[in-house]
Amino acid sequence: MLHQVIELGYRSVEVLLIGREKISHSIRSHQKFLEAYDPELANIFDEEDESEMALLNLLEESYGAVRYEQDYRIEKDELLSILSRADLMQKKVFELYSLMIAQFRIMCRAE
Repeated sequence: MLHQVIELGYRSVEVLLIGREKISHSIRSHQKFLEAYDPELANIFDEEDESEMALLNLLEESYGAVRYEQDYRIEKDELLSILSRADLMQKKVFELYSLMIAQFRIMCRAE
């Protein structure tokens, strides 16, 4: 479910910033898509860091594996690392949403 939390966070931001979402389950694909719009959000998993990429690969693999493989397992420390990325995503989405609402209110008062 952490994959879905992060994926849906990206999709929400895409609609908020761009007006459309990228139809993909790939977190890496969503990060690339948002690179030009919000570099910080596009770096939830740092592409320059091997351990971060290994974690992202694990997350991507787990998305399908939990559905189709029996007895899929993930280490607790890996799960906690992914959870911290999901928390970061949630915070970033909330910050961006709050900023957009504040700007919308300012624009409405100006009219």
